[in-house]
Amino acid sequence: MEKDEKLAQHWFLLAADGGHARSQYNVGQSYLRGIRTRRSYFESVKWFRRAADKGFHCAQYRLGQAYRKGLGLGVDHQQAARWYVAAAERGLDRAYYRLGRAYQDGEGVEKNPVQALKWFILSASTRSQKLQTAALQRRDEMISGMSIVRAAEARRLADVWVPPRGPKKQASLAGGSSPPAAKGQHCLGKPVN
Repeated sequence: MEKDEKLAQHWFLLAADGGHARSQYNVGQSYLRGIRTRRSYFESVKWFRRAADKGFHCAQYRLGQAYRKGLGLGVDHQQAARWYVAAAERGLDRAYYRLGRAYQDGEGVEKNPVQALKWFILSASTRSQKLQTAALQRRDEMISGMSIVRAAEARRLADVWVPPRGPKKQASLAGGSSPPAAKGQHCLGKPVN
């Protein structure tokens, strides 16, 4: 490991130990990806949980992913959905997509096509091209197998939904782009997984 990377990890750990949520998230990312340290899912989850408990949306999403995939803890789809909801309430577009998938597949929540479509409509308004493409594909698949009334209800739910702890996203059945989200509503890493 390079001297600068060791120094960076040292400062991240100091800030994380001091309770700084973004630093806790960054330490979790380091352990998740094996950057500046050895890979450890257990350690990544520990740090993500600390940041998630402070309301840091990126850590909430990563904790949801850890529960969904069983990384560093057992697979628990209900806990995954719980953390995706927390991240979505803070306006994180990747959490919108994961909730759409959860409601579409009945993974951790009761299967609900109207709710699934609502979340896909919301995630289709992202500025991430990869996430937008995936959400639009899912949205179109859902609409093709749904009555006009149910699709309209999903659209209405998306239109009135406001993240309780973050800015409202503009949604569109037509898939139009919205203005960029407020700072902090996106995290580094792959947008769809």
